[in-house]
Amino acid sequence: MDKNKKFVITMHRELGSGGRAVGQKLAARLGVPFYDKTLIGNYVEQTGFTVEQALKGFADKESCVIAERSAFFLLKGYPNHLHVLIQASLSYRVNRLMEHRGLTRVEAEKLIKQYSRERHYFDATRGKSVRFDSSNFDLVISMDGKTEDEAVAMIYRFL
Repeated sequence: MDKNKKFVITMHRELGSGGRAVGQKLAARLGVPFYDKTLIGNYVEQTGFTVEQALKGFADKESCVIAERSAFFLLKGYPNHLHVLIQASLSYRVNRLMEHRGLTRVEAEKLIKQYSRERHYFDATRGKSVRFDSSNFDLVISMDGKTEDEAVAMIYRFL
């Protein structure tokens, strides 16, 4: 990917890995917009566009970082694109959810299992490749033992 030309970086993450925060910090460092499912959902609701139209519109308009599950499939062949996967061990993810969302260990583990089932269903219903298969990504980062800023620096160096 050439960061001197219009680009799109899609951030894929396991729940609790900190991938959304990494994406936000990366966008800030690059000086480009960050779009996540909340912003995209609001945009879709206000405009009546589909998620696909919104994602492609953002990517066509300007360089950006996108953290939204559909981006994995919809922007896969996009020119000057980088697919990043942020993952972490289950214990890291549970601990992070407990800290950031105020959940108990049992609640965090239950949420991760539920979310994983939903994502698996999302992938299966589209007949596409498995989302967390590392061969689908240009860069895979495990957050275990890393700060969000260290992950951002790794992605930036990769560019």
